[in-house]
Amino acid sequence: MKKFLFLLCVGILTSCQKKDAPYKNYLKIVSKDEPCWMDPRKGVSMTASPLHFLFFEGLMRLDHTGALIPATAKSYKISPEKTTYTFYIDEHARWSNGEKLTADHFVESWKTILTPAFVSKDAYLLHPIKGAKKAHLEGGSLDEVAIFAKDPLTFVVELEHPCPSFLEITALSAFCPIYPGIDKKNPHWAKDASEDFISNGPFSLKRWSHGTELVFEKNEHYLKKDEVSLAGVLVRIVPNEMSYLRMYRKGEVDFLGSPISPIPISAYPSLLAEGKLRSMSVVGTKVISFNVGDSRLKNRHLRRALNYAIDRKAIVEHLTQLEEEIATRALPQIITEKPQDPLFIDGNFQQAREELAQAGFSSEELAQPMIFTYWGSHLNDLIAQQIQQVWEKELGLSIQLEKVTLKNVLAKIQSRSYQICLCAFISEINHPINILERFTSKQNLRNYPGWESTYYREIYEKNRFAINRKTGFQDLEKILMEEFPYAPLYHYKYGYITSERLGDVHVSYLGHPLFSRMELKL
Repeated sequence: MKKFLFLLCVGILTSCQKKDAPYKNYLKIVSKDEPCWMDPRKGVSMTASPLHFLFFEGLMRLDHTGALIPATAKSYKISPEKTTYTFYIDEHARWSNGEKLTADHFVESWKTILTPAFVSKDAYLLHPIKGAKKAHLEGGSLDEVAIFAKDPLTFVVELEHPCPSFLEITALSAFCPIYPGIDKKNPHWAKDASEDFISNGPFSLKRWSHGTELVFEKNEHYLKKDEVSLAGVLVRIVPNEMSYLRMYRKGEVDFLGSPISPIPISAYPSLLAEGKLRSMSVVGTKVISFNVGDSRLKNRHLRRALNYAIDRKAIVEHLTQLEEEIATRALPQIITEKPQDPLFIDGNFQQAREELAQAGFSSEELAQPMIFTYWGSHLNDLIAQQIQQVWEKELGLSIQLEKVTLKNVLAKIQSRSYQICLCAFISEINHPINILERFTSKQNLRNYPGWESTYYREIYEKNRFAINRKTGFQDLEKILMEEFPYAPLYHYKYGYITSERLGDVHVSYLGHPLFSRMELKL
């Protein structure tokens, strides 16, 4: 019997080793959800962006120190008035099929993003370009947008006014080039691995077994292929995060953690004790978004009541466990660069009850359940349940939890078909303007609550250039923290663990693990 059990264990171990044998020099990661698509232009979730960067590369990119460096562009020039950007495409840049990459490919990709019929959450970031906002939102012609190819290797952009963050914007995955004409040839090219999936980044998409795994292999035509030591990347799709630690212990995962694969909170104490859990601050905030189009949530006093009746300190101390900064302002300190005074008191239940009374709802109206939607993860389960209990106890409200997939959360947010939603505001650049600009118009797809204010917009326009110097944002923060289109909970830290065979790990301030430059100790 003992001999049988020994042979069985050896057999299981051998089977696991054979299963992963073809992927010896592959980085192995796990994802709770399958990406909706691999088209970076469509505006992405915080779980998809790190994967998009494995396939596509823009004009600029962030290196392991967080510095902005040339990528597909070998160099660039900014005019003295800081309104004309000229990028010189590297003559050796190629697509994964070996064809040359040219400036015209950036022109086509960027103008597609600005096409009104093309849904992109990040199109607004191109609005500083001459003619861009008019073409995107006001019926203007794309021919009038000041994006053009001076020659095959020279890409020129003209801005309406100086935008100090523009260079950083060009490093976002949304503004990577897409292979010319592919949208017309195959509108679904980004949803499967096929000959039509043509990329210019470190890896190519070799296989996509939906619901199971994705396999990426090194792109031999990648401009900086000598900087990539990995043979490929294996992404396993595993919805049950409670199995992640077991997979990690068995050597089936090299990188485990936010934002792709949340570590079960119950494992934090042991991982901290072992010294394996690492964390870093990123430019984002966990929030509760209130749909201001809802008949009750359009009432500012109700939103204020809900915000004040949250015990953020308890969430951070007992649930998240990474010593995050509780959010009593709209922006995290990593963006503002200096500590700022709180704009409200955390867990102010007395004020919450006073605001609810001022809301003027009848007892019958308050008795109607409100739906609290969230993406199902272990941590989100705990946060949603804690807030539900506090709101019901302190305010006497009826809160119904709705646990859905990440794909459904993104769909509900985009269509604003929700009441209350646990989500995140992740800045796409390390600058206050990126978060604050979203609330200048409810047309902005990253304005999840659908809130806007003429007064807010006027203050934004008045302070725009001050905001660009990382000052002048306080007035806008005060408006947001008086109107509360959303309730900030805590400013993000990402926790992660790595396998012994994985070398140095770098996570950008945007929260993106730099997978393509990771190395394995074989």
